Formats: sequence, structure tokens, C-alpha cells
Amino acid sequence: MNTPRRTGDLVRRVLSGPQRLSLDWLRTRERTAVPFLYAAPTEPGRGPVGAHLAGRLVAAARMAGAENLLACRTDAGRFGEPITALPTAAAELVSGLREFSGTDFLLAQPDVDNLLLITTAGFGIAAGIRPFVEGVLGAAADGARREFAAAALERAEGPLLAVAVFCGCPFSQRPWSPEWQAWATPAEAPPGSGVRAQADAMRAFVTADIAAAEFERLFLAGRRQEIEHGERATGPLAEALDVAFWSLTEHGSGAGPHGLPDDVALDAAIRRALERLDAVHPG
Repeated sequence: MNTPRRTGDLVRRVLSGPQRLSLDWLRTRERTAVPFLYAAPTEPGRGPVGAHLAGRLVAAARMAGAENLLACRTDAGRFGEPITALPTAAAELVSGLREFSGTDFLLAQPDVDNLLLITTAGFGIAAGIRPFVEGVLGAAADGARREFAAAALERAEGPLLAVAVFCGCPFSQRPWSPEWQAWATPAEAPPGSGVRAQADAMRAFVTADIAAAEFERLFLAGRRQEIEHGERATGPLAEALDVAFWSLTEHGSGAGPHGLPDDVALDAAIRRALERLDAVHPG
């Protein structure tokens, strides 16, 4: 077990920026992450974690086989500091975390399989394997995501909305994949997915394997599947699919003479979208 010793070792492994979990860490072992509203206790002498949350965290960590937890601040200026090891006992955890008041900090198992991030922005994130996450939350992950999305929309605060989007918290009744499960290239999207169907239809149309009307049918069917199944494209791939969708709106059925698609304009728009995508992700 490669247990981190310094703050920087742990923070660099699990975070990619302030209050943002690493996509690489999340993709390992099919981890999940669920945000929750959290305001640190304000009573004099109280630390940033109350007894209720500490109790759930300790129980989840013990269930995962951890005998202690690693604690550290996430500020880059603290990267050279040693990590604090705290026992998996609620009272001692609450006491040991008092020195972390007023800062963002991490609590992680020594094997860094699971963690809890507490921020000063009004939220925390439980991350790792699903039993640990749901143990810390005291609730099912999907329900907790819906609750956080509703709260983020009600408060309309930038940090809350950003973490909701990152963690795939649904803003409607439809599911939505978190960012670490998003596909950045057509090759990453598995055959049979809506995202792959849209990308394949675009390629087939510009190579003249299918006509405009068939392209429209296949692309929009893939678009509906993407939405209904909560699939998620990201980066240039998402931009290319959006360009294709709006190009169909402008040049698809009803746009050309006699209510037919404007094949020439549609072909040019799809080619430009694919050229931009290929410039970043060839093939």
C-alpha cells in the first residue's frame, strides 16, 4: 500500500484543482462522488466536523477496513507539511480536526481508496466506492445527487452549480452521467450508445454513405437516446454534436426547396464540425 506521507502527495493524487476531484482518480476502480451541502459548526470550540458526520464517516471507513484516516489541508502552500493520522473513533476525529477549521481539507483512507472533501464554499464531497459514499451520506447516492441539484438551483450559487454539473447531479427527472464518465472522443463512446450513433451518422453523411434524410433520422434518434439514458459527451466531441444538432435545425427537413433538407449547407456544416473535432482528436 502506497500511503502518502506529505500533504502534496495526497492532494496531487486525488485533486486536479481547488475543490475539484481528479478525473483519473475517480476513473480508477469505478469510484463515485456525491456532493452534499455542509456548513461547519459555528459554536465556540467546535471543529469543522460535527459528531453526526464524524460517526458516519468512521463507520464507513471501518467497514472498508481502515483503522485510521489521513487528514490534510488542500492549500498548495501546505504541500510540504506532513499528513495528520487520526484514529477511526468519532470523538477523537472531531477533536483532531479542530485545527482544520476555516480551511478546505481532505480525510482519506491510508490506501486512498475513499475520501471526504470538506470545503469552505458550503459543500462537501464523499468519494470512493459506492458503499463508503452512501455510508458517509447516510443515503442512496442517486437521491443525494438529486437533493444537491435542487439545492444548487434554489441557491443559484456558482460553486454549488459547478460541483453539481461535475458530479452528474440531475437538474431534471432524467439521469445525467458525471464528468469522469463522459466521453471525449467518438472512439470512447461504446457502440450502441446514443453519442456513438450521432458521431457515426455524421461520418456516414459526409462520406456519402447515407443521404441527408437518413442522417437526420439516425442523428436525432441518437440524440434522444443520449438524453434519455443520461449519456454525456465532453469537450470538442460535445461541441461537434451540438453543431450538428443546430445545423439540422437550420438546414434539415423543411429548410430546402419542397420541404427537403438543404443537403449542401448541411454537408458543409457537418464537415466543419468534424474537421474541428479531428484537429484535436484525429480519427
